[in-house]
Amino acid sequence: MRDLRIAIISWAFTNFEPIGEGVDACEITQALSRYGVSVEVFCQKISIRRRELPENVNIHILSWGGKKYSARFLLETLIHLATIRHKIDLIHQLQYEKTFLPYFGKPYILSGYLPYKKYLTLKKKGIDKALLEERKQNMGRAENNLLDELLNRAQYHFNKHLIPENLLISRSRFIIARHRDFREWLIQHGCDEEKIKVIPVCIDTEKFKPATKTINANRILFVGRLTQFKGVDLLVRVMPDLVREIPSVELWIAGDGPLKNHMVNLMRRFSIHDHVKFLGKIPRPELIKYYQASTLFCLPSYYESFGIVNLEAMACGLPVVSTSVGAIPEVVKDGACGILIPPGDRRALKEAITILLTDEKLRRKLSHQAREYVLKNFSYNVVAEKTVRIYEMALS
Repeated sequence: MRDLRIAIISWAFTNFEPIGEGVDACEITQALSRYGVSVEVFCQKISIRRRELPENVNIHILSWGGKKYSARFLLETLIHLATIRHKIDLIHQLQYEKTFLPYFGKPYILSGYLPYKKYLTLKKKGIDKALLEERKQNMGRAENNLLDELLNRAQYHFNKHLIPENLLISRSRFIIARHRDFREWLIQHGCDEEKIKVIPVCIDTEKFKPATKTINANRILFVGRLTQFKGVDLLVRVMPDLVREIPSVELWIAGDGPLKNHMVNLMRRFSIHDHVKFLGKIPRPELIKYYQASTLFCLPSYYESFGIVNLEAMACGLPVVSTSVGAIPEVVKDGACGILIPPGDRRALKEAITILLTDEKLRRKLSHQAREYVLKNFSYNVVAEKTVRIYEMALS
């Protein structure tokens, strides 16, 4: 492999906060750096200890500009890229966001997930009104200064009227789809199948690994933002039934969000205070000890672009109970790494958890297979090798 220097563009870069795109950017950057690739990262938001970054990774933190991929961020990215143009072999943008970066003159790689709006159009089926309303509330626009407001408005009209929908598709040498739903959407929008390569996100399996001691507990762990999208309130609702069958069962909830007060009220209503523990928002590196101290992991989401927390749990040797939505079936192999259920199915959720808590032989089997599946498909070496192969094909 020849020496490569790649520019990675991502609005977030984090190993601490639960930002899927930011975690993806951080993990793939570190995986590539270990593989010998030099990386220049351009981002708007960063949350990581710099001393943990390898020498061949350089971070450029640019203006927020009022929104993800704002006009100011993109303009500053172009200016910075121009100053190091002779050092850059290729540009890799990590999310599907309209931008003029493909015209910079360097080979351009796009990767990404299937965003929520595209998921709805692809699946052509309704989602609960409460979830749609929650989505609208979460999409509130940040207050910008006048310059950013004018730039972002100009960017909006520029994207809408001057940049065709398939610009990124047509200008990309290759597109790395993080899951098959995104690949399907790209093909529907005229992308050549040969241009699309399905490569998932990666995870540091040296850090996320099973506990050295066996945990003798009936402990369920949930990690995520406390919203209706995550289905965490459904998990609290099944706890009374679980407690009746398995009196020692516990539910640990790591995360924070607008649904917390509602779930506290549910705990009071069902009198399950002694069985549910709110851990609050925990930095990602510290989550490892909670994975290692749990019996199984549960993420009953109504939709997930990828569900990185499932991957983290499996790497730590936890069998997973999750839903068959988005990319989750590609991460959690039903019957091999855990149990998948339909979203919103309270009865199926309770039965799946009960099976894994009461059948120790099955639980141990799924635990071992989950860890092996992650090592084989999502480890740094595996994903970095596949990614570098795409880079070299784009440059050849």
